[in-house]
Amino acid sequence: MSTRFAMKRHDRRPVLRMTVTKKSDGTALDFTGATAKFLMYDADGNEKVNATAAIESPPTDGVLRYDWAAGDTDTEGEFKAEFEVDYGGGDKLTIPNSGFLVIKIYEDLNDA
Repeated sequence: MSTRFAMKRHDRRPVLRMTVTKKSDGTALDFTGATAKFLMYDADGNEKVNATAAIESPPTDGVLRYDWAAGDTDTEGEFKAEFEVDYGGGDKLTIPNSGFLVIKIYEDLNDA
């Protein structure tokens, strides 16, 4: 399964925001004490983004957010992405845990 997100080249809004819930009962995952990062790769498997992501407060709401940085969206194309949540001690969770986030960056008219 993949979730799609589209934007124009050089845009930094909207931020990428994802609420993560348990499939079994729909309750939010608890990210208390965890850290997160966002990874994005191009179609050839080249890393485009490897950066810190935010866990929104309260962490018990299960919301991950990535605020685009300059250069993250400067290339037109389709990218695979995921969040990695680190609970410490080697305890890691990759989201989504099946498939990828698909980030589509479209050409803009003025390249700015």
